[in-house]
Amino acid sequence: MLLYMVNFDGARPWMIGHLWSLSVEEQFYFLWPSVLRKWYRNRVLILLGVCALAPLYSSVCYFYKLPGGGYGTFPSVADNLAVGCLAAMLSGRIPKINGPAALIMTLIVIAVPLFAAYTPLRTLLMLFILWPVMHLS
Repeated sequence: MLLYMVNFDGARPWMIGHLWSLSVEEQFYFLWPSVLRKWYRNRVLILLGVCALAPLYSSVCYFYKLPGGGYGTFPSVADNLAVGCLAAMLSGRIPKINGPAALIMTLIVIAVPLFAAYTPLRTLLMLFILWPVMHLS
């Protein structure tokens, strides 16, 4: 916990198990300013790359049967943070969303987590199609 690495410890005790999200957040706060300082011109491409690679990392974790499919580790949830960064950087260019589109986006955000990914094909559908659609909604 001292180094914010709880999310990479599969044998952590239950009383600190919820701290994985704090670890991910702190890892982001440590890495993102360094990335911006070094590769500021390529920040959008880096974020898009993170959005593309996170599902690949998750599918590799599922393939190798890591506990929980690797969920909660920084690479598996980095796409959530990347989408937030992209939204913040591109907010001036994003058009206003009308009522019907907002309703469709809300339904997507509600429905996607309810999708049962209980086979390898359904898991790939969830990782590569449904989750990205939900993140963009």
